[in-house]
Amino acid sequence: MTSDQWKERDRERRETVERYHRLRDIEEDFVVAMQAAKTREEGQRLMNEMGAYRQKHRQEDVARGKRVPGGRIQIHAIMWPRWIEVAVNHEMAAREIYAELVRAGRIGIGRN
Repeated sequence: MTSDQWKERDRERRETVERYHRLRDIEEDFVVAMQAAKTREEGQRLMNEMGAYRQKHRQEDVARGKRVPGGRIQIHAIMWPRWIEVAVNHEMAAREIYAELVRAGRIGIGRN
């Protein structure tokens, strides 16, 4: 990488971190404002504003190429392989335990 490419990468990372912390600060302010809300309508207004801000933030992240559109797709892309991995691990552990039981003579073919 050239010096300019490193600088651009660092600038982009810094911008991403700053955006993340700005969002967290706004979320903290939202929690405080919700606790101070006097009426249900005020709370609803705050929730609507925060929801709109989060949506805008996500859309900007998608436009920047830092996030795929639609969190469900991302979660499913992560969870399905993990669930399969867990199932395979359980099957392998069951096979090992079964083999140990057979070696110990505790179970066998034709035994009850």
